[in-house]
Amino acid sequence: MKAKIFIAGSGGIGRAAGLILGDSAHFDVELYFGDINAEMCDSAEKYVNDNLVSKISIHKILMPLQNL
Repeated sequence: MKAKIFIAGSGGIGRAAGLILGDSAHFDVELYFGDINAEMCDSAEKYVNDNLVSKISIHKILMPLQNL
């Protein structure tokens, strides 16, 4: 079973976390990037998959600005 991990924020720290988790040999992971900016989510997905040996499943969630 894949671990499903939500990363709030698709900037530098979120991308780094995605790379570390995606490259882990200890478990299979499915990532969810959440951000208020859809372009940041797209960019983080591309960055992580471009820098891993094997692509992983990444989902993007656009978070609303209100109620933050």
